Amino acid sequence: MAADPDKLVMKLKSEYMKSAEFLENELLKIHIRTDNEQFINLRGEENILDKIKEILNNTKKEIYMNTNINLMLFETELKNILDKGGRIILFSFEKHKLTDSRIEAYNKTENYISDPNKRLMLVSDMKEVIIGSSDVTHGFTGTYTKNLLLVNIAAEHIHNDIYLYKLETKFGKDFWNDLKISTLNEEK
Repeated sequence: MAADPDKLVMKLKSEYMKSAEFLENELLKIHIRTDNEQFINLRGEENILDKIKEILNNTKKEIYMNTNINLMLFETELKNILDKGGRIILFSFEKHKLTDSRIEAYNKTENYISDPNKRLMLVSDMKEVIIGSSDVTHGFTGTYTKNLLLVNIAAEHIHNDIYLYKLETKFGKDFWNDLKISTLNEEK
């Protein structure tokens, strides 16, 4: 039997409102984490370079970097950090052509960057990090996060690169032989 359209609409409205109220109450029980647990995976050189610029523009105090990416791409952003009294600490296995002497640079060799495969670790204000690399097979990929564990690991890695560079400078390259612990990592 056909139902009265007014009654049908009223019944549908009532059922819809009950469902909406139930959903609202259940959603309020869910705690969504909005803290620093998010990881953003980036693909493509342009996306990674844009994220680096965004991070640099938001930096207040200090940047740690381990990279062979041409820093001229970020000349304005780096200058702004330094002009605001910030600090930039750079480690690289090859030498960068720097235009600002205020950048604290440590490089393993005096050879200027020639490796076409790029690598990057950048820590900003001990609050966020971007890690990435490129090669001809996979292109440029990276991960950005504010996860404090990863921020601390990357910051420690960059510091250790600088400490090891200073030890090698002071004691010569042979000091490594006494430090090695014969792991797979050392063989690569």
